[in-house]
Amino acid sequence: MKKWAVYFLCSLTFLCGAVATYFVMHYLQANGHGQAYLSKSFSSKGEETPVYSEGALAQKDLILFPKINNLKFRAKFLEPAAVAENSLSLSYIAELSVEKLDKKDLPEKFFKKFEEANAAWMYVPPDDVLYEISFKLALLDKDGFQIFSTESPTETIRSGELNRVQNIVTDKIPVDIAKRTSAVKPVVVLKKCVRPLYHEKSPVTS
Repeated sequence: MKKWAVYFLCSLTFLCGAVATYFVMHYLQANGHGQAYLSKSFSSKGEETPVYSEGALAQKDLILFPKINNLKFRAKFLEPAAVAENSLSLSYIAELSVEKLDKKDLPEKFFKKFEEANAAWMYVPPDDVLYEISFKLALLDKDGFQIFSTESPTETIRSGELNRVQNIVTDKIPVDIAKRTSAVKPVVVLKKCVRPLYHEKSPVTS
């Protein structure tokens, strides 16, 4: 076969593929699926005052959550696994700058003294604490009205440092809700205080 014929066939194949791809993508986007949702993203500073869950409030050794200095939250819809699906997944990346633990906020039980080897001792209070949290997410339309509410999986963060988490919300978001969503507003929900185990003790000098 002559070279010009080979070049012609290759060019024709490429052109047919490009045309087919165009019509397929046009069909997917027209029906609320495909790449159109990969580019729909949201960014929010977020609510920096955490909400305490019932489980956290009932915890006997609860250590109050330190101040959040900055909460940055980004989210976007992910492409459905199959074209026939009428719902999308919501992924997110969050950054929380949390202050160090203030010892004066520790419960009284953390400063209890005990006797050992004819001497008075007390355990060394923790410098920082692990917390289990989640994000309560409100999906808002262009007028600021809430049209959907969901919650993230449980995340573990630490006081006294910048925490960065990334995950996907378990609940599926209906396509019609995703189309109307103009903003995602996060609120931190404190679920549990995970107190580090004590291994150090200090003699009481006074």
